[in-house]
Amino acid sequence: MKSALTFDDFIPDVVRLLEDNLAENRRWCRGVMHTLVDEYQDINFGQQRLIELLANDRADVMVVGDDDQTIYEWRGARPDYILKGFPEVFDTKPVQDYCLSRSFRFGPVISKCAGSLIARNTNRLKKPMVAHDTGKHGFIHVFNGCYDATKELAEQVKALVEVDGVPQTEIIILARLYAQTDQGARALRLLEGLAVRSEGERLREVRRAQWQISHSFAHLRQPFRPRGHRLASWPVRS
Repeated sequence: MKSALTFDDFIPDVVRLLEDNLAENRRWCRGVMHTLVDEYQDINFGQQRLIELLANDRADVMVVGDDDQTIYEWRGARPDYILKGFPEVFDTKPVQDYCLSRSFRFGPVISKCAGSLIARNTNRLKKPMVAHDTGKHGFIHVFNGCYDATKELAEQVKALVEVDGVPQTEIIILARLYAQTDQGARALRLLEGLAVRSEGERLREVRRAQWQISHSFAHLRQPFRPRGHRLASWPVRS
C-alpha cells in the first residue's frame, strides 16, 4: 500500500519530482513551448507551482479566468494568483491582458444585478459586465427560506409548461447541491405533477462507489496502523 496514490497526491508528487530530479524535469518540461490554463481563478499553490515548473522561462503562458468567480478558496484558491501573481511570476516575456466583458449566458437584468453586487468586493479588478443579448428576459427572486424558494421554482416551471407552452424536455434547473435538486424534484412531482429526471443521480452513484472503495482501503490498512490508533467508521458497519 506504500505505492498507492490518491487524487490529492498527484500534483504534490509531480511537483516534488520536477523540483528534486533534474533529469525528469528536463524530460518532461524541456519540450513545453505553450501552456494554456483555463479557470485560472480556481488554482491553488500546488497547481500554480506545477504551471511554473512546466513553463519555466521558455514557454508562452496563457491563462483564462475571472477573479470574481474565485469560489474555491476553501481548497486554497486565491484571486491574487490572477490579479498580481501572474505578471510577477511570468516576467520573462511581455504580459498582455484581454478583458472579456460580455456575457452570453443572461440578459441585462441579471447582468446589472450581478455587477452591482460583485462591485462591493474589495480585492478585484474593476470590469464592466455587459449582456450580449440586450433583449434576453431575466428576473431575480430573493427568498428567506428553502421551502418558499422550492415552491416558487415549481410554480415557475409549471407556468412555463402550461402558459408558455415550453416542452418539459427543454427546461433545465441548475442547483449548487444535489440535496437541492432532490427538494426541487419532490416539489415538482408532488405540487405540480410534473415529470423530473435528475442528471446528478448517476454521478452521485459513482461518487458513492468511490467513497466505499476508499473506505474499504482504509479498513485494509487498519492492521498495519500503530498500536493505539483506530479507524473511525461511519456509517457504522457490522
